[in-house]
Amino acid sequence: MAVIGRFIKRETPPEIEINDFLSSLQDGGVAVSHDDLIAQTLGLTAQNMRIDLASTSQALTSGTIYAPGIWLPGSITVNNIVVRVATAGVGAAPTGMFVGLLDSHGELIAVSNNLASSPIWLSTGLKEAPLSGPITLSDAEVGLYYALFLQVGAFGTTQVGLTRGTNWGGIGVNGALAYGFIGTGASGLPAVGTQQTVTSGGSNFFVGVD
Repeated sequence: MAVIGRFIKRETPPEIEINDFLSSLQDGGVAVSHDDLIAQTLGLTAQNMRIDLASTSQALTSGTIYAPGIWLPGSITVNNIVVRVATAGVGAAPTGMFVGLLDSHGELIAVSNNLASSPIWLSTGLKEAPLSGPITLSDAEVGLYYALFLQVGAFGTTQVGLTRGTNWGGIGVNGALAYGFIGTGASGLPAVGTQQTVTSGGSNFFVGVD
C-alpha cells in the first residue's frame, strides 16, 4: 500500500516544516507537488487550488449552499474551513453565516455555529471559519470532500466576496464534481449525519482546511 503524505501544521518556520515533510516521505509514497508545498507554507493541511488562481471576488447568494470540492488525506484533524476574503463585508451582519464539511460518501460530518457576527468577514485575507468541533479522519477516510458555505440574508452595506477560480462546470471525466451546491433557499445547514447530493453549478471557490 502506498504511503500517503500528510501535512501537519506546526509552529515552526515554513522551510523547516517543508524539509521535515520531504525527509519523512517513504519509498513508494505519492509525489509532493508545488501546490502541496505552498499549502504547507500557508499553514494549511490541504487546499483545493493554488491561491493565485482564485483571484475573482464573488458574493454569496443568500440561501444557496455552495460546495467546493477538496481532496483530503486520512489521519488528519480538521478544525477550520479556510476561505480567502477578497471583499470585506460592511454594515449590519446578515442573519447567518455557516460552513460545514461533507465527506466522500455524501454524509454531512461537521457544521459550524452561526458565524454571522464573526470579525473574519470584515477584513480581507485568508480566514479560518471554525467548525463547532474538530473532526478527525482515519487512514481509510481519504477522498474528495466538499466544504459548505451558506449566507442567510445580507450585509447592510457591502457584501462579503470570497475568491474563486474560473467557473468551468466542474464535472470530471468520471462524473465527479470539482464543485457544486447542495440546495437553495436554505435558512441553515442540514443536520450532521444526513446524506446530501452535490449538484452541478455553484462557483469554484477557493477552500482550505487546517
